[in-house]
Amino acid sequence: MKCFRFVRAERANHRISLLCRVLGVSRSGYYAWDRRPEPSRALGDRRLLREIRRIHAERRRAYGSCGIGLMTPATVHHGHAEQTHAARREVLDAAYAARPERFVRHPPRPPALPTAAWINKPDSEEVAH
Repeated sequence: MKCFRFVRAERANHRISLLCRVLGVSRSGYYAWDRRPEPSRALGDRRLLREIRRIHAERRRAYGSCGIGLMTPATVHHGHAEQTHAARREVLDAAYAARPERFVRHPPRPPALPTAAWINKPDSEEVAH
């Protein structure tokens, strides 16, 4: 797939047939990949990344306790925590790559994933039953 992305990026500069031949992929494979709809997971990842970048920009590109690592109970409950965590990790990695001098002790990392999220935590007795 990386080869096909490269072909897409360079098709304005070179013939597709030449790019495919040099990369050792078939033209028909490239065209099939290019016409295929984007997977829903990739769409979700992009949507999350846009949201995280929007929050990041709203907070004047500040890191740390700005709220970028917080998970809502709904995110955890509906099983989107891992996807959100990965997108946040990507944003923080990009921030570190762009300005490593801003991070004195270590590269930034999002908080650990929660194991449970409660709006109203039940009593211990209710959970045991």
